Amino acid sequence: MRSGLATIYDRDNAKRLWRRPVSEIGGVSWSSDGRRIAITDRHGGAVFDAQTGEVLHERQDLGLVVTDESP
Repeated sequence: MRSGLATIYDRDNAKRLWRRPVSEIGGVSWSSDGRRIAITDRHGGAVFDAQTGEVLHERQDLGLVVTDESP
């Protein structure tokens, strides 16, 4: 399994807002208001404050299996 970094940038000025180490990313989803971002990996996932990177909610070791169901 590869590890990497999730890096969030401000879309208006391309300034890096924050960076977090992650294992292989399984999925990413933004809240409809753009204030939160959820990132999942093989071990679970977390919801972050999109501006600060603060972890708002986290669940790990859930035994999740992430699959690609793209057409």
